[in-house]
Amino acid sequence: ARIVQLEAYAVAAEEAGLDGRPPPTPTTVTFAYFGGSQTEEVSEAVDQAWMERARTHLTDLMRGADDGPYDPEPGDICRFCDFARFCEAGAGWFEEHS
Repeated sequence: ARIVQLEAYAVAAEEAGLDGRPPPTPTTVTFAYFGGSQTEEVSEAVDQAWMERARTHLTDLMRGADDGPYDPEPGDICRFCDFARFCEAGAGWFEEHS
């Protein structure tokens, strides 16, 4: 899931042209998670081939989301899900495991 965030941020930054110039290539994107007792970082080296794979991957994910439906698979992972409060299956899992 972290790679998807890195891909989305990198594509968005490139397409937005944040300062009017294209980002340098190669470059590095880093996801840093500060929610636990230790900082966790994941970095990826980015070049044009990486960006094309990222665009393809994100497009495939969006097409897959459009094709739904998906059966929920609640479990311990629900503790880290930003959408758990909107998910009936996740809310049920929380009730059983609180």
